[in-house]
Amino acid sequence: MASFRIMMLSLLVVMACGESSEPPPQQPPEAPEKSQSPFHRSPADVAMEEPCRYIGTYHKESRQRLEELRANEVISLDQWKCMARALAALDDELTLECKKEEKSIEVVEARQSELYAPCLSPPNPEVVHCSLLSSEDRCF
Repeated sequence: MASFRIMMLSLLVVMACGESSEPPPQQPPEAPEKSQSPFHRSPADVAMEEPCRYIGTYHKESRQRLEELRANEVISLDQWKCMARALAALDDELTLECKKEEKSIEVVEARQSELYAPCLSPPNPEVVHCSLLSSEDRCF
């Protein structure tokens, strides 16, 4: 009986030390490139890449930036209202212009800055800059 146990134990050890018949687990695929899917990036990043294609998202994310400025008291209620109207005008303008030709983020934000600037008295180019989606600075 003892020899049977030794033989079974030896067989178990050999089986445990042997190669597994299962293939090794595969490594997860690398992260997809930027152009593959917009879902692994923030909506603001996607909207900045193609503002005409994602004009609604651009407007929504820009409006959110204005909301943050207002909530953090960087801009007053009157300034916020003015900038929100300017953003709505930009949205209308871009909707028409983007049907004719694609616009880059630089062109869109230059126009956005022009429309926002009169809303701030005294003029405050820093706040205008901080209100843009491409800005790293958030002023708050």
